[in-house]
Amino acid sequence: MSEAMYQFYFILDERNNSIPELDAIKWARWMEDARKSRRTVVGQQTFKIRGHEMLVSTVFLGANHNFLRDEEEPILYETMVLGNEDIIKELAKMSEQVESSIIAMFTGTIDIQRRYNSRTAAIKGHDQMVHFVEVCSVQLNLSQEV
Repeated sequence: MSEAMYQFYFILDERNNSIPELDAIKWARWMEDARKSRRTVVGQQTFKIRGHEMLVSTVFLGANHNFLRDEEEPILYETMVLGNEDIIKELAKMSEQVESSIIAMFTGTIDIQRRYNSRTAAIKGHDQMVHFVEVCSVQLNLSQEV
């Protein structure tokens, strides 16, 4: 397994490549600045479905979320669908593969989440999730606002 798997904190360089950060204080400062400048945002798309605002959001997490998986590469990006829980339940039923967050598993709620090892995979996953929500909106005869 690669050494990167055991590294927990990551930041982005000037070309948006993830690099390990050993100093937790430096990492926390970088994350705070990056969030304020929205540098951690890979993509966001809002939809209006049945009068509710829904959001597909993909972000750089900055922390390796590979702690429960047996993959070699760190998991540093995440796409989630956020908004009305009833609509999320309907979307989850229409999905062939729904990954729930750990919080959802413990609380019994439903969310739609995908995680990735790279920015390239996150961009592709974000686009796929946006397409999924668009298609589901049409299939459910829901109003959509892009």
